[in-house]
Amino acid sequence: MCSSDLTEMIQRARTIVDSLKKENPSHGMEELSSAALGILLKRAGEFEEAEVHLRNSITGSERKGAQQSVHALCLQLADLYFLRGEEELGNEYFCKWVNLGRKNRYIYSVPFTHQSLQRVLARCTASPEEASYAQEVVRFYETARKKSYSEHPLVVQLLGSFRLEVGGHTLTEKDFKTRKVSGLLKYILVRGQPQSREQLAGVFWPESDRKSSATSLRVALYELRKTLSSIGLGFDCEEALLKEGRDGFSLSETHVVVTDAQRMERLYEQWQSSASENDLSLLMELCDIYQGPFLENGEYDDWVIIQREYYAGIYFEALHALGELALQTSCLKASKYMLKGLEFDPLDEVSYSHLTALYEQAGQNDRAESIRRQFKKRFRLEMGFEANI
Repeated sequence: MCSSDLTEMIQRARTIVDSLKKENPSHGMEELSSAALGILLKRAGEFEEAEVHLRNSITGSERKGAQQSVHALCLQLADLYFLRGEEELGNEYFCKWVNLGRKNRYIYSVPFTHQSLQRVLARCTASPEEASYAQEVVRFYETARKKSYSEHPLVVQLLGSFRLEVGGHTLTEKDFKTRKVSGLLKYILVRGQPQSREQLAGVFWPESDRKSSATSLRVALYELRKTLSSIGLGFDCEEALLKEGRDGFSLSETHVVVTDAQRMERLYEQWQSSASENDLSLLMELCDIYQGPFLENGEYDDWVIIQREYYAGIYFEALHALGELALQTSCLKASKYMLKGLEFDPLDEVSYSHLTALYEQAGQNDRAESIRRQFKKRFRLEMGFEANI
């Protein structure tokens, strides 16, 4: 959710709350609307006004005996106080939330927000019994959410130009303010384990001192939050793509992410283990996936460099096998894959040899000779000696 949308929602919620106060409605409508306004204000960082509305809501709910609403509001107040740095009050309301939930066997109550629970769990001092109840709620919620998200996964392109697609929305490199901002998202997505602020600062600002790198990281995270909020995946949204826990930033468990790198690995394993390892269509599909280096256009740590070499290695192994098979089956169609390979590595002698042989096999001798001259010229300019071909 972008800031303008949040501001508009807050204004609408204020209007509803003011209107309901005049009407004195029943069925807890006033308490629910005050709670909704308090949650929106908390999300906007207007903590003092948020506290007023959340406390009004919990007082009204207690007066009406709406214990399940009181249960949910205790969690919202715990989150609010932790966000304000008031650890004692945060822990007090967390304990109230746990005790009410365990006593009444509440697993889900309204108004509940998953992000609030995740933030509270990252900050609270919980006993084993309290932690057990909280994790039961987390498992219930995430199982339900995962079922929904599995039907609409995030599709991410990591090989070549970055692209993220979800729910009809698309993010590309140009949608981020800087490459470091997009780099943070990509790095957290692919690492598979939480990344602390210290780790991220060290990866992206290795030459800066600790204070400067921490400041740069805060600014980049702010910009990342804005970009993700534009498609409803901001840090404070129910559908948040990333979460920050005790150990750092990681992908939210509720999302199902499908990447081109994962698909490439699956096809490679299929090719390696299948009896028909010389399958032309499988090799072509595998080569189609690779659109460039893993996490290109960015400076990362050694782990990313190793991954780049790994996926490039898979690609060229499949490409060279495709060239051999294409020659055996006289498949001129494979020539476009050789040309693509030479764009990634203009000095790849194996792809060059396969390409010229395919053209000659098809009677396109002039074309083969043109490719040969271009390759020899480039090889001599870049290597300083003649190609041994």
